[in-house]
Amino acid sequence: LTKTYEFDAYLAGVAFAAAVGTVCEGLDHHPDLFIGWRKVTVSFTTHDAGSKITQKDVDAAQAVEALGYPKG
Repeated sequence: LTKTYEFDAYLAGVAFAAAVGTVCEGLDHHPDLFIGWRKVTVSFTTHDAGSKITQKDVDAAQAVEALGYPKG
C-alpha cells in the first residue's frame, strides 16, 4: 500500500512524516517513508508475511488517513 501526500511547504511534509511515525509507532507497524520536496510517500507492507499486504497494513494506512492531511 503506497500513497504520496502533497503539501504547500517542505516543513509541512516533514511534520506530517513525524505524525505518521508517531501514529505507526503506537500501532507497532512501521511504514517506509520518503520525504521529498513538498511530498511524502508512505508505503506499508508486512515484511514478516513475505512483504505482502495484510490487515495490519490496511489498519495503519487508515490511521494515517485519519490524520486529515491533504491527499495527493
